[in-house]
Amino acid sequence: MTDDLIAYLLDDLSPEQRAAVDEKLANDFTWQRELKRLEECLAAGGDPDECADEPVAEPPQDLVQKTCLLVEHSDDLPPPTRKRRPTPATISAFTDVPLGAGAAKSWNLVDLGIGGAVLLLVGALVTPALFETRDAARRSGCQSNLTQLGMSLFRYQQSRDHQLPAVAAGESAGVYAVELLERGGLTREQLMELLLCPESPLADDVAAGRVVMLVPTRQQYAAAVGPVRDSMVRTMGGSYAYRIGYHEGRRLKQPQFTGEQGVPLVADAPVISIAGVRSANHPRGHNVLYECLSVGFRTDCMLANPRDNFYLNADDQPAAGRHREDVVLVASPIGPDGPLVPVDE
Repeated sequence: MTDDLIAYLLDDLSPEQRAAVDEKLANDFTWQRELKRLEECLAAGGDPDECADEPVAEPPQDLVQKTCLLVEHSDDLPPPTRKRRPTPATISAFTDVPLGAGAAKSWNLVDLGIGGAVLLLVGALVTPALFETRDAARRSGCQSNLTQLGMSLFRYQQSRDHQLPAVAAGESAGVYAVELLERGGLTREQLMELLLCPESPLADDVAAGRVVMLVPTRQQYAAAVGPVRDSMVRTMGGSYAYRIGYHEGRRLKQPQFTGEQGVPLVADAPVISIAGVRSANHPRGHNVLYECLSVGFRTDCMLANPRDNFYLNADDQPAAGRHREDVVLVASPIGPDGPLVPVDE
């Protein structure tokens, strides 16, 4: 099974073999779980041979020694004790006390005040930890989505001479989702789930019914006009920003997939304002999918060399790069020439 799935992910199967694997994935949960494990291993940069060997949990090295020691000294352990059941005399000792007697004296205003203060203090200490745990879980879910999007983009470029989904002048950066819908091997339901970061306001709005998100086909996108097209432009790229092309003279060129480490491919959609650039999805930083298919969480949005904000081009604008090395990722409402619809700050 594992060897078949490795070959499946590396696109090294004949059409008949691939169809057989697809049938297994559609009906067998074990195959689905193993595929997910292999995708995560390969996305993390693992070697196919290493990923094929599922790690086996080893028992602690001192387990045998501890077990023998426990058996050797088992005679020294005290026998188990049993709680005595209350005798009728013990029960009758309490029956002479009127119901509620003493209870009124157990708590006074000072005691209640101290108890309330302790509860408030405990709440103040525990609440931030609960929020941090929730944020970490949502951030992890977002990273998992980005990893699977990366695998879909990887498969897309394999059969297209390393070309990533192109964004033409006047088009929304969200057309990368349109390309993945039609040529990325994902259903619309699967793709829309991956495009929504669980921690993003867009995911909350879609879940509450305040926003209707649709990843259209090329034909639907081309035919849409007015408010319908504006709605598509705002949402079809989901919670993420996609890398668009760059200008070479008067021509707009699309970047090729190189698998280079440290070069962003998809990241959290940004909020750009006078105060600076922040993630629209996470309060403390940005989830970023790199071309090497690794996903990381970083607190800044600056490339080290050259020093470059990957949400803005060399002119500090959310638009296509000014040259080949000018990496720019933009959200769905933006195209190579800038915003296509008003962008909320």
